[in-house]
Amino acid sequence: MKSRFWISSLLISTIMVGGCSAGDTQPENESEKNQAMDHTNMESEQKMGDMEEMGGHMSHENPPALNDSKEENELAILPLLEPKDRSYPITAQQGTTEILDGIQTETYGYNGSFLGPVIRIKRGDAVTFKTRNELTEPTTFHWHGLDIPGKADGGPHQIIEPGETKEVKFTVNQDASTLWFHPHQKGITAEQVYKGLAGLIYVEDENSQKLGLPDHYGVNDFPLVFQDRQFDDKNQLNFRAVHNDDGTIGNTLLVNGTYSWNTI
Repeated sequence: MKSRFWISSLLISTIMVGGCSAGDTQPENESEKNQAMDHTNMESEQKMGDMEEMGGHMSHENPPALNDSKEENELAILPLLEPKDRSYPITAQQGTTEILDGIQTETYGYNGSFLGPVIRIKRGDAVTFKTRNELTEPTTFHWHGLDIPGKADGGPHQIIEPGETKEVKFTVNQDASTLWFHPHQKGITAEQVYKGLAGLIYVEDENSQKLGLPDHYGVNDFPLVFQDRQFDDKNQLNFRAVHNDDGTIGNTLLVNGTYSWNTI
């Protein structure tokens, strides 16, 4: 689903401010000041060199500013998942998505090639999630933030093999909230999420429905999913090439899977 909202040209700058410890000493003259500045520049250049050797990982201490976007892209709106036969069908699948103009990128998604739908449920509802794995590797379905029995939580011990289908049944028993679901497979959770496995859950209750908040989904009520990603020289989401144990930072911003801007 597309919206009439547009992502316009923006400029975002990030400035990191560092402090001095009580034990630091200040240069006594201009020569010492220049030496200190030269040393700081050398350290900065060394960090950039280290970053390049690590495969282009962006610095966590001095992340580069995002450039203006070069065009306006129509914002995609995540589809709202309606129940079918009194259950919500949720399938993890793989495919290709045109994130960059004219280029097909291999991606994962729920009920589609990239990202997932919004599931709207209400406190007191008896709910069934019918989950299916159509990937070529194992996965799980973890309901992040949902008050659900442990046997249905979808942790690393609740694997769904390729081709398998499992049902999750529970009664909604929590206040209104916005949650998300994603895989929690041991060893490959981050990679599966990076490729696109992420969807949202709206939990509503009587109080939230009395607040008079915008509730026309896709018109005045729509979620924004922000992702920072990095594409390789083949315009693919190669997680292992950019993986950083301290947190992987991408140079391209996606909003609901729509290309917004990057640092290139």
